Amino acid sequence: MNQNTAGAVLLLILAAAGFHTNTPVAWWFAGLTAALAFLAEEARAYHEVHGGFNAAAVRFGLAVASWATVVISAISLLT
Repeated sequence: MNQNTAGAVLLLILAAAGFHTNTPVAWWFAGLTAALAFLAEEARAYHEVHGGFNAAAVRFGLAVASWATVVISAISLLT
């Protein structure tokens, strides 16, 4: 199991738990995490080809935002 598969399994667990406990914040943020992770990967690929400080900053910002949305999703299940 690679990192992408493990991340996808985590998001599925968070989304399923959100549906099960009727916590829309959990599954909305799980979906937002997937979108941000996809954009971060695209920004990484762009940065590898074109370089530049701005591309690296966008890449880093999207990655941090996707991690933050996982935390929000998990915390919403605890409350």
